Amino acid sequence: MKPLLEITHDHQAPHSIYLYYSRNPVARTQTLDNNYEIAVDFDSSGEVVGIEIVAPDDETIATATRFALDHDLSLVGVFDPRAISA
Repeated sequence: MKPLLEITHDHQAPHSIYLYYSRNPVARTQTLDNNYEIAVDFDSSGEVVGIEIVAPDDETIATATRFALDHDLSLVGVFDPRAISA
């Protein structure tokens, strides 16, 4: 099973971040910025599968966060950690 968040590293620094919003196959990709640092993957019905942030920094993370909030996205598998009993 894919994680809900994937981070790849390049020399100990984050190289890219991928946030999963569904497990559906990707049908198309759209960039959110002119530098191609933020890409949104969509399934065949137009629902968001995930957001990839290449070379994450404050600006790219803020842009991806705004997109997610504007589209009411929730990460796959997110649960309330308080529901786990010790």
